[in-house]
Amino acid sequence: MLKAAVFDDEYIVLQGLREMIDWSSFGIELIGTADNGLSAFEVFREHRPKLIFTDIRMPGMDGLQLIEEIMQEAPETLCIVFSGFNEFEYVKRAINLGVADYLEKPITIPMIEKAIRKVMDKISQEQEVLDLKTKISSSHRELLEKATFDLLFIGEEAEVKWRDIYGAGADPLVGVTVLATESDRLQIPEHTGCTVIPLRHGQERLLVCVHAQQPTPEFWEQLQLESEQANVSVGGGRTYAELKDAAHSFKEALRALRSAHFLGGKGIVRFEDLGDLITRPEGLNEREEAIILSLRSGNKAGMLEQIDRFIAWIQMEKLDSEVE
Repeated sequence: MLKAAVFDDEYIVLQGLREMIDWSSFGIELIGTADNGLSAFEVFREHRPKLIFTDIRMPGMDGLQLIEEIMQEAPETLCIVFSGFNEFEYVKRAINLGVADYLEKPITIPMIEKAIRKVMDKISQEQEVLDLKTKISSSHRELLEKATFDLLFIGEEAEVKWRDIYGAGADPLVGVTVLATESDRLQIPEHTGCTVIPLRHGQERLLVCVHAQQPTPEFWEQLQLESEQANVSVGGGRTYAELKDAAHSFKEALRALRSAHFLGGKGIVRFEDLGDLITRPEGLNEREEAIILSLRSGNKAGMLEQIDRFIAWIQMEKLDSEVE
């Protein structure tokens, strides 16, 4: 339920609003009252009500000062003020502070109920707008993910559509890097100067980084730190200046991730740093590449494990042992 509070230095007003308004019928919970501004602010800070009903004139801190303090801390709060006759200057100040409504004293129950219905309609409209924005944002995210998949698998032919969906921010982009991992724990810091588009590809989680500035050594150092802290293996493809080359970075990231698993460490393994370890004769499949990689890296245990897996695969597939 929506939380509300009533503040007024007249006992009869507080008692009347507490007892004579059926707050629950409006979907509202009255969480507190106060008869002075200082106590009112304490009630607000403790309960953070969405709705505030307050008199303008109160001891300790007047209603306008109270509203000012509340709006600084929680500008989404909706405030309804009670004003006496000839308090037009106060009312104008209240309007400038962004109050939702003001009621002239003496307050009656129908006046309060009308004000409640009015503010509830406002909240309902705001929620509808928020829901629409969320729906549009979700739809755009799905379209961008689909376009990014096309960019990784199709390449140049998908770039125009990708740029159109990404929007005006695509023009100043200077590069793209694909990272691959098998964990959701890796988080790329926001200050790294890139936009990250997360994707799912089978068992792998892909992080497609589109750069507004060329990645610096600090970018990779931060990624290394994040991946080590998350205790995950990450494969990094090379950074390409052209978006159409994202497909190359994607393939490199997957190979770098496999290499990270073969090497048995946590952290990020960059394709460009593998050098001769990743170079393989033409025609080798992934299982054979794993054996070669383990051999070149001096990982004897890993090499024996990959050989055992290779033999098991041959037996499972019932392949002739002479087949290369």
